[in-house]
Amino acid sequence: IKVPARGGVLKEGGVGQPHLINPIYSSANDADQDLVELTFNGLLKFNLNNEIIPDLAESYKVENNGRVYEVTLKKNILWQDKQPITIEDVIYTIKVIQDPSYKSPLRLKWTGVEIQKENERTIKFILEKPFPSFLETLATTKIIPKHVWQNIPSENFPLVEYNLQKVVGSGPYQIEEVVFGQI
Repeated sequence: IKVPARGGVLKEGGVGQPHLINPIYSSANDADQDLVELTFNGLLKFNLNNEIIPDLAESYKVENNGRVYEVTLKKNILWQDKQPITIEDVIYTIKVIQDPSYKSPLRLKWTGVEIQKENERTIKFILEKPFPSFLETLATTKIIPKHVWQNIPSENFPLVEYNLQKVVGSGPYQIEEVVFGQI
């Protein structure tokens, strides 16, 4: 069985140029979104058969007629800077998305969702009413590292180097350099 080797370089070309390689904003720009998909993970993801499966999550379950979604994180998962990925990162990401001062295009998907920390690895999302495609929301929302972003005020969020040149993600690829204007 052939498997990919570790290391090497992936050159990603696309139409347009990246501005904010940040999951909070990337859905507004195709180039950003393509790079976010390579450099960040969500709690869930789509497999090759378009089925929703765990990504950062070890498991998930849907309860209370689709109003409660419980997700348990995998053990020993790390950001690209070797810091642990925690439930606090998940909570922080969702709170930023929900906060109107950050102006995230994802905010509408997270309206009416309450977050409840169950323990150090488990979180519940409690919906005001059942939302059949909420699993898709969990699969398309990528998590950002709280330790990188927590001290940056909302008005500066789109302006800092962590959006382009110093991206800290959790995905299989790491941004080393963004070069503009080359073909």
